[in-house]
Amino acid sequence: MPCSGDGTMRKNVDVWKKWSPAQGLGLHKTQLLILSRAVELCEVGGVIVYSTCSMNPIENEAVVAAVIFNIISNKLTSNIRFNM
Repeated sequence: MPCSGDGTMRKNVDVWKKWSPAQGLGLHKTQLLILSRAVELCEVGGVIVYSTCSMNPIENEAVVAAVIFNIISNKLTSNIRFNM
């Protein structure tokens, strides 16, 4: 998954020099499209693993929450079923 890489700051000092909060916002739509497509292609019983090397909630929790919302509101075709 493309991400800002801010989770690698400890070992990649150059990330600090280029980092800004806007990086996560700029990638959110792309990440959302990729995860949404994975959901559409996932077969019954399949597993999707969503992973980034970012600590930014906009690139992680917000993407997953948006996809779940789209599934529940029937904006996204999916074989995923939630037990709530």
